[in-house]
Amino acid sequence: MKKITIFGSVGYNIGDEAIAVAAANKLLEIDKDLIITISTLKKGVIEGKYTGLNEFYLQRNNLNGWKHLFEQIKDSDLIVLGGGTMVQDKLGISVTRGMIPYMLQLTLISKILRKPVITLPIGVDKLNTKLGKVFSKKFLNSIDKLYVRDEQSLSLAQNYASKLNNGTVCSDPAFFLEVKEGKIINSRKYVTISLVNENLDKSSFIPAIKDCINWIIKNTELDIYLVPMDRRNEEELTLFAEIIGKNDSSSSERIKIIDAEQNVFQITNILRNSELLIGMRLHALILSIGYTEIIGISRTTKTENFFKEFGLDYFDINKKSINKEELTSLVKENLLSLEKSNRDNIINKLDEKKEKYETGMQEIYSYL
Repeated sequence: MKKITIFGSVGYNIGDEAIAVAAANKLLEIDKDLIITISTLKKGVIEGKYTGLNEFYLQRNNLNGWKHLFEQIKDSDLIVLGGGTMVQDKLGISVTRGMIPYMLQLTLISKILRKPVITLPIGVDKLNTKLGKVFSKKFLNSIDKLYVRDEQSLSLAQNYASKLNNGTVCSDPAFFLEVKEGKIINSRKYVTISLVNENLDKSSFIPAIKDCINWIIKNTELDIYLVPMDRRNEEELTLFAEIIGKNDSSSSERIKIIDAEQNVFQITNILRNSELLIGMRLHALILSIGYTEIIGISRTTKTENFFKEFGLDYFDINKKSINKEELTSLVKENLLSLEKSNRDNIINKLDEKKEKYETGMQEIYSYL
């Protein structure tokens, strides 16, 4: 039986988990006898939560952890890197710290052990450091096959690598995550909200979000589900606690923070069964598209590209703060409309992406 190990940043970010789980299950659909292991930064994220998938707890902060890493790669027939934005230096970089050095380390170890290395469809960002560009060139020129999630990522990768001729645009696996658990049984309908807490001017969106929540509570019977896509308390869970803390106590039972320790199937079920998503996190948007109405809040190029591709309404907080009245008006329009907005365009786009995704996953399997 062939063995695949997927290395990424699964553990805290639920979007990264959705990518890995969706890709792993698709590969198992192609060949049910595969042994697939997903590396994690936190114990117990995969093991016991996903049938047929194994977990490798990654520890790079001690020699024993590196020993286990070598053994895991040596025991694998194929090393898969991704997904998410793997080529980026905006969160910091040094010789040993950062996403690009991590990817390069895994690639070099794999090459020493003569293992093929490919990526899931990853994002490639604009790099701001010399070290980031040097490491990216080495990484991109060393892997056997690069899959990226959009044309912009491919263009940037080609700029960074001197001899990149193996890049292909493929669809993010999370678009096609097949939920393996039953549909939520919930007698009350709800609106989902996904936010981000990453060095942003919160005054550009939090006041409008609070006003919008108040309008929904006062004028509809819908509940509010605040959906974290990162399990760390310092991320959006902090924003959600602030929103609930400052809300009218009489309506607090209708505003709920979703348990971030749930698996990605459970989180996806919540997103897909909502009446409307007001979303900032890319993978909250990806997991919801085609299932529920979406109003977007953009803070990065990747989310802006997503909204433009699917023809969705969105606010760009890099340009200006969200106008409270505009957001509430848009929410009202979406909730009261009997017709799904832009439905045909969304279906056509997803069909195109699915064709690329099916082809890409078959190609990944062919490297075994």
